[in-house]
Amino acid sequence: MGTTNRQILFSAFFLVVVSCPVSGQTEGDVRLKDGPNAYEGRPEIFHDGVWLSLCYTFSNYYVPGTICKQLGYQSQAAVSYVSSSYGKAPGEIFGQYIRCTSSSTNVSQCSMTDRQDNCDPRYTLGVSCNTTNSATKIRLKGGSTQYEGRIEIFENGVWGTVCRNYHRHTTYIHRDINAHIACRELFGSGYGGTYYPTHETPDRFGILQSGAIQRGHVRCKGNEDSLFDCIFSRGGVDISCYHEMDATVKCFPVPDGCVGSYMSVTGSLTSPGYPAGHNFTEDTVCAWFIQTASGRTLNMSFPDIDAHNQSDSSSYLQVSDRTYYYWRTSYGSLLPNLVSATSYAFIRQTNKGGTFGIDFAASWTPASCDYSSNNLWTTQYTLRSPGYSGVYPTGLDCFYLYRFRKQLSVVVTFNAFHLDDESNGGCQDYLEIFDGHTVSNHTVGRFCNNTRPPTLTMSQHTVLLHFHSDDTIDSTSQGFYISVSGVEPVPLEQNLNASSGLVTSPGYPALYANETDYKWNIVLLPYQSVTLNVSHYTSSFCSWNEKLLVYYTDHRGSSTYTYLYCGRTGAIVVSYSNRMQLWLQAVSEVSNGQAFQAMWKTECRRSFSSASGTIMSPDSPNAYPTNQDCSYLITRDTGYYINLTFTSFALDSDLCNDYVQIFDGSSNSFPLLTSPLCGSSLPPVLLSTSNSLWIEFHSDGTTDPSSTGFVATYTSHIKECKSTTLTSIDGFLASPGYPVQYARFTYCVWTITVPFGIVELTFQDFAVGQKSTYDCYGAQVRVYDGENVDASTVIETLCGAVAVPKIISTGRSLTVVLNSYGSSSTSAIGFQASYKSISSKYNTEFNQELLE
Repeated sequence: MGTTNRQILFSAFFLVVVSCPVSGQTEGDVRLKDGPNAYEGRPEIFHDGVWLSLCYTFSNYYVPGTICKQLGYQSQAAVSYVSSSYGKAPGEIFGQYIRCTSSSTNVSQCSMTDRQDNCDPRYTLGVSCNTTNSATKIRLKGGSTQYEGRIEIFENGVWGTVCRNYHRHTTYIHRDINAHIACRELFGSGYGGTYYPTHETPDRFGILQSGAIQRGHVRCKGNEDSLFDCIFSRGGVDISCYHEMDATVKCFPVPDGCVGSYMSVTGSLTSPGYPAGHNFTEDTVCAWFIQTASGRTLNMSFPDIDAHNQSDSSSYLQVSDRTYYYWRTSYGSLLPNLVSATSYAFIRQTNKGGTFGIDFAASWTPASCDYSSNNLWTTQYTLRSPGYSGVYPTGLDCFYLYRFRKQLSVVVTFNAFHLDDESNGGCQDYLEIFDGHTVSNHTVGRFCNNTRPPTLTMSQHTVLLHFHSDDTIDSTSQGFYISVSGVEPVPLEQNLNASSGLVTSPGYPALYANETDYKWNIVLLPYQSVTLNVSHYTSSFCSWNEKLLVYYTDHRGSSTYTYLYCGRTGAIVVSYSNRMQLWLQAVSEVSNGQAFQAMWKTECRRSFSSASGTIMSPDSPNAYPTNQDCSYLITRDTGYYINLTFTSFALDSDLCNDYVQIFDGSSNSFPLLTSPLCGSSLPPVLLSTSNSLWIEFHSDGTTDPSSTGFVATYTSHIKECKSTTLTSIDGFLASPGYPVQYARFTYCVWTITVPFGIVELTFQDFAVGQKSTYDCYGAQVRVYDGENVDASTVIETLCGAVAVPKIISTGRSLTVVLNSYGSSSTSAIGFQASYKSISSKYNTEFNQELLE
């Protein structure tokens, strides 16, 4: 939704919610709700007679401190939390952006932007204002024994949970290590543990409804004494944490060495009890983190793996050089030598309780630092010395080979360079560059010390770099940071602007083997489009790296491209704009060339997808040509409608042989918005009922110099709410655009006030947002009992594709709020509902049950 429409809708909202003010409250008051203590909770602001939650993403750094000062606490104690730490918004959310300063003592002193936006109810701000301390820093809550439960840590004056969210930095390996560290901190060095699966947590421990989410993305390595020593992101930084994702753990005794961290260039480790094995009484996962010197990779070997003759696969060994997938898995068989892609690796040993698990011995050494590019299509590489920008390792001999397409020239640019200074009259650590692919090629230079070399251009399309370091270390030598680029030559170009024609590769049908690219630019009149038919394409070396690129505009008005390769013929490419570019590239080192032949023709056809634009007949403002059949397609995002206004119109009116037709959809199979238009009178403003319009223009074989055609402008708008106040005895309401999906970031309020009796609301159709086990996603509808949108009057919060029971008010009013704050499934088409006044003899017991 654009800013203007948001302002309109929110203005409507704030007008609707003005009601009898709550006794004793003034505009701009704040409070903390739903926290376990008075000094923590979900902040709400009193605005226009109701309490509204605050959105985390709409508040700057100083808002929590200002709230704490306004409530009588010290600002330095202020800490913000997000992800519904203290519950998602039970009512509506303040839609303006709040910008406080360090000197603000009251939220009313902060700046409020005019911009209004929708906020996901799960992204409500949480605030604590406490400075007390606790001798205990970690505990387990909610378990049936002291050895299990929800992990809680004490920080910044409050107890809070640890989020078990994982992304590419924090997946299963870190999860296992985190559990061991938490249990070891709680019960001593002989203990470890395991996280409970997310799906088991609700049944075992319930879901915490309110409390700070202290940390997320916790990444322990195995040598820490406490969770507080592990790398983490504060829960308040990552809005992907919810209490459904609170970490829960089971602690139990584990063998010595079940978790560990190794920071060494070379090393070895064995599993607990190796080689006899350890008798595991519980299902136990042991995990180890291994890291070599920064910038180096690991060569790992497993000389022995023993599953102790287990008949099933319940005990196994996994190795990973990433945190989000496993590299190799063994159920007892030996693994091959493995070379990591990073400077670290993980080993995960899963052992079935009541068995001796799976034993192993492992060792690692530095892997080769050599590199060779193999993608001729890539034209830009970045090269950093091992460990950059820290100290590079000693004893290196690294070779880096870069290959580019044969018509490209290679340029080496030094962004940073700092090697050891010269000694004994020569370079002890150096970078040597060869103009070619072997050390026998010409040496461009050998560089050392901290003088940054100049930019170098090679004479060939390959370059080899050799980095050598001796056995001494200089703590100030940070290595190098280099860009290696393949620079395209200036292509040969030809411009084509005829309405049709033939285009061929140079020398066709002979193969074009020149090392210079060739481009053809087809540029037609503004109202024309291009259709290309490639009748023949061949290349000497069948590879996708050899191709004819075709750049064009698709039917949505977006610039895109396709390509032809490996003998593909008969391809037809349609550009919905007046431009098309053909680009012939020969990228294979072994290629003898390519050849193609294609024909293009013009059509009177255009496609538009921008928010607004101008459409005109051919040759406007001059007389249009004869025998034209033109089409224009306007397409906007779902939830928008299109407003079409003609600014000039002059067509031959004789029997309406020249005419314009406008269809309410994406083709001429949709209904006409009006009868065919002709003559010289300006047509009325036309409004689509969907997000597309199809326009056709036809001219016959006769000419009239005064018939200059037409010019029309279009704009697109989000479908707004049809009404905000409904006062009839009965009526209907529907989401904007129903049954077409409402637009993202739609916010609509309907206040229903009947002249007598009470309100009965019936949803005939409902598909809004998406519903999970615990929450709504993307969009929701809230129904309030009365004209006030205070959280205490919520009757229902609805989402998903559901059958909604009848809703009955306790008085003469109901308020319905649609909030679309994210992406919804394509099946979320909105809702249609009706209301009517019924006698109050039906009472309010029905709704009272819902409220309870």
